[in-house]
This record gives sequence, C-alpha cells and structure tokens, in this order.
Amino acid sequence: MNQYHKNLPLIIMLVLGLFAMAPQASAQIEFKVERVENSLTYQVVLRTNTTFEDFDALTSTAQVTLVAPTGTLFIQNLTSVSGIWENNSNVTAPPENPGFDYFMVGLLSLGTDDISYVAGEEVVLFTFENSMPCSAPIELMEADDPFTPPNQQKINAGNEIFVLGAGNGNAWMGNYGQGSALCPVCTKPIEYTIQLLEDSVTYMVSLRSSATYEGILALTNSAQVSIMALTGGFAITNLQSINGLWSNNTNVIAPEENPAFDYFLVGLTNNGTMNIPYTQGEETPLFTFQNGGLCTGPVLLMEEEDPFYPPNSLSINAGNEIVIFGFGNENAWCGNYGDPAECRNVYVRAKAFLQGPFVGAERLMYDSLRTRGFLPLEEPYGELTILDADTFPFVHVRNGGLEKIDPDVLTTSGNNAIVDWIFLELRDANDDTQVISTRSALIQRDGDIVDLDGMSPVGFPNTPVGDYYLAVRHRNHLGIMSATPLPLSSVTTSIDFTDPATPVFGDFPQRTQAERQMMYSGNINADSWLTFTGSNNDLDILFFQILEATDNTDFAVNFILDGYYQGDVDMNGSAIFQGPFNDVGQLFLNVIQHPLNVDRLLNYLVKEQLAR
Repeated sequence: MNQYHKNLPLIIMLVLGLFAMAPQASAQIEFKVERVENSLTYQVVLRTNTTFEDFDALTSTAQVTLVAPTGTLFIQNLTSVSGIWENNSNVTAPPENPGFDYFMVGLLSLGTDDISYVAGEEVVLFTFENSMPCSAPIELMEADDPFTPPNQQKINAGNEIFVLGAGNGNAWMGNYGQGSALCPVCTKPIEYTIQLLEDSVTYMVSLRSSATYEGILALTNSAQVSIMALTGGFAITNLQSINGLWSNNTNVIAPEENPAFDYFLVGLTNNGTMNIPYTQGEETPLFTFQNGGLCTGPVLLMEEEDPFYPPNSLSINAGNEIVIFGFGNENAWCGNYGDPAECRNVYVRAKAFLQGPFVGAERLMYDSLRTRGFLPLEEPYGELTILDADTFPFVHVRNGGLEKIDPDVLTTSGNNAIVDWIFLELRDANDDTQVISTRSALIQRDGDIVDLDGMSPVGFPNTPVGDYYLAVRHRNHLGIMSATPLPLSSVTTSIDFTDPATPVFGDFPQRTQAERQMMYSGNINADSWLTFTGSNNDLDILFFQILEATDNTDFAVNFILDGYYQGDVDMNGSAIFQGPFNDVGQLFLNVIQHPLNVDRLLNYLVKEQLAR
C-alpha cells in the first residue's frame, strides 16, 4: 500500500530496487481466516504455490482485511506468529457496505524474512480473539468487495503481500477456506474444562468466558460442575478452592441411566459471590482436587446430552451450570472445551513371603492374625512410630495412605486368605532413593500381594507410565527391592520375589527356606537393621511391650501379649519374649546364620538391602 511504501527505510527501498526481479505470473499467494477448533481463537494463514528462499523470501509489505457484520467483531489479543502484525485501521459500516465492518491488519516488520514460503504449505501469520457476540463467520475482503478503493473514507482497504521473489509486486491472488471462521457453537459465554496438572496428581477445573463482566455484573449466583469417571473406584479428595468456594456435595455411583460411569457433583457454596473473575478470552481456575482411589479411563466433564441429565431415577440435579448476574441471572454455561483429563494409574502384581508366618512344608504363610480377629481394617503404616514419636519409618507419597478394607475381605479362607498389610513403594528409575508413589496393600497366604478388594493387582493412582524400582516393606521384616526398574503401565506387571531366580537388589537380601526366598523377620523396631544386641536392638521393643502390657500386672517376662504388635515376629497373634514359641528365636538365627556374619557374632548388624 502507498502509506506503507512512504514509511519504508531508505536502505530497504534501495535494496528492493537493486534486487527486484521480473514478476513471476505463477507466483501466487492466498489468505485464509479460520477459527481454531475447540477454541475462541481465530488465525489468519497463507499458502503459496511457489517456494521462496533466502533473499527471495523477503516480504516488503503486507496487509490483511477482515470483514464481519457490523457490531459482531472487535479484535483483541492479536498475537503475531510469522512477522509482526498490528490492527492499524478499522472502518465501521462504510456507506459502500453499511452492513459490515472492516479491520485492516498490517505487517509492521517491513522488509522481513520471518514469513516462510514453501509451496503447498500453510503458514500462520497471526491470531486474534473476538470480544463481541458473534453471529456470522468472519471473512476476508475479496477483490470485488464494494468497499474496494476508491471510497469515501480514503482508506486503502484490501489484501496484499509483496514478496521479493514474486517481483516485489502484490502476489495476493485471492482467499480460500471461506466460511471456516465460524462462530462458537453456543451463544452462552461460559465453558468449563478439566486437566491433569504436571504433578500427575492434581486435577484442575477452570472456566473460559467469551465476555467480560465487571462490578455487579460479575456476581455469580450459583454454579455446579459435574465430573465423570469410569465406575471402579475414582474418589475426589483434597478439593481446594481457587476462585469461589467449592464443595463435592453429591456423588452418584453407576446410575442406571449410565452404569459405566460415576458422577461427582461439585457445587459453589458461596452463592452470590463476586470472587470469580470474568475476562473475555482468559482461563480462570475454579478448584483443584486429587483422586483418592483408582481410575481406569479418562476423567471428563458431563455434557448436556449425557443420559443422566435430569430428570433421572435418583432425582439428582446433575449437570453443569453457572448463573451470572451479567448474563441476565441465567445459566451461562455453554459447554466444555479441551480434551478429557488423563487417568494415570500403573498396576503391579507382586509376590513375596514373610519369614515370620512361613510354613516350609506347605510353602504358605499362616493367617493367624486374620483368624484371631487382630487384623486392622485400616492400614497401619501411616501412623506407625516405634523408637521416636516424631519419626515415621513408613512415609506415604502421592495417593498412598489411609487405605481401608471392607470386613468381608477378611472372610476369605484358604490360600487367598489375608495374612497382613504390606507397604509398597515405587522408586525413581534414575534415583532409587527417591520414592515416587506408595500404597498399603494386602498379602495373601500364597504370597500374592493384592489390592484392597483382596484379589486384584495393586494400582498406584495418578502415577505416570514409566520405569520404577518396586520395593516391598513390612512393619517387622526387612524390606526388599527389585534389582532393576520395572516397566509399569495400565497393563499389570508381575514380579515373583519368592522365586530364587528373580534378581533382587543388594547382597543376600532374603533368606532361603524350602527352595523359596522370603523377607527376613525380626525388624521389630522398623529401622533398617536386624539387631540382636547393642544400641537400638530389636529385642528391647519386644521386651518392653511385654513388660508394660496393661494385663501384665506381675511384670512377668514370660507374659503372653495377644493382639497386633510389632513384637509378634512370627505373626501368630501372640508376642512372646520368653518361653515356648517365643519371638526371639527367629531374630537370633537370622543374625547368627547370616551369610556375611562369618564370625557368628551376636552383635552383627544385618542390613536391609534398600537404597536409603
């Protein structure tokens, strides 16, 4: 355009004059405007039928003219992608075409080589957003548009692009893709989205507004978000409000209208709030939460056509809404945007034996704690302290902790009967001292380590697919760990620590009996050692548990303490310091007979083979 040529630096004009080539009739460039799918953003792109490189790709000037019905477009958040662009002139309802507004976006980086010209390829020039209610597609001005100059405003409207390789003449030949810059489907201003954050633990629900509401117009009278997950254990925990105050007030598990899904209704509790900002085009976080259970598929937001939409069999008002004063105090929710949030679980099927209750002749463990009714229904590790009330030998990470079981799980007998709770750790493949995720699980008589239902592989919620060391720990046995990282995913990975052929981390990490490998018993104080004599030895814990027992009024060292105790090394339900079937013998033999204790010293320390 003439106004741009006048502003060209003299040096650029001289260079263009020296190197201008004869026009190439075949060199043609087209423009297109389109709305980015599932977005409020529009983009202008070009494509060329000729490849220009190096100096030939220098663009001396360019302009794009957008056309929309009057009052339906106002350009904001214009972002340059290739070259530097600016909305430098707007004409509202010109006499030549009063039903439309014109927006001229010009290239500011005159003489730029920032625009790529490769034959047949599309290049995004700039993006923008529309702050006005949209009623028709945004289009590009055509050569035969009635506002083509000359015109009353003396505005040089139109499209152009001058490329050195095209003879430094206007290489624009027309527009393509007409009608692709459609309005968003819904005329309401608010959309919701859900995403899993980078920590792979936290989900966040946000909204996006196509209008700006300020002052009293931004008052939110009520709002609700309905979250869906495949039926099978997903549970919302640790819900944290960001804008507004939110609460998970209703859960509907596998409704008959859609039994494959569970529904979690999160509502705004401070109705009539002005704490939620509404700025056109900006994403506003509403709340975050974590998954306290398991999931087997994506986490998503309920759509309006969901079969559980009211009315429904449970008379629950499921669905999404947001009632804003500025939208006439009506439901301004338009729909959802973005992809469903990932469900990150990995599954492990591990097998191990605890030496304490192991019966070599049967190659099974006995389940006396279960049969005598001593097994707790809630995992014991999160609050376990031994030597120091402020020291926790088992620390849960990510979603581990507070696991509970149904009493019916303990009614199973036979080889699959539950022996005790077990503690699992997933450790970083590049740093085996770094615990990534934990779970409390259950161990059966045959050594299978199972989830809270007493039969399934153990799942680690919100844990990315990848390679991990697997560590198996117990409250009074020495822990063990896989010799190498295991590839874990939603497809269950198996490892059998009882098999002598299975590599295990460290030197002599387990004891061999009846051609099976098993975890060393006797770690009564739940540290990293088996200690028979000396400081912090394991016998002291057993001794004082017996001596200080409420019913041991005579302070007898041969008192039998029944229940769920650390000192019960053989896990028969009775902690015994002195007398038949005492819990001292296994610790003594494990220390004396350890392969590395060549001098058979009573004060030898058997080290747990776990990286610390």
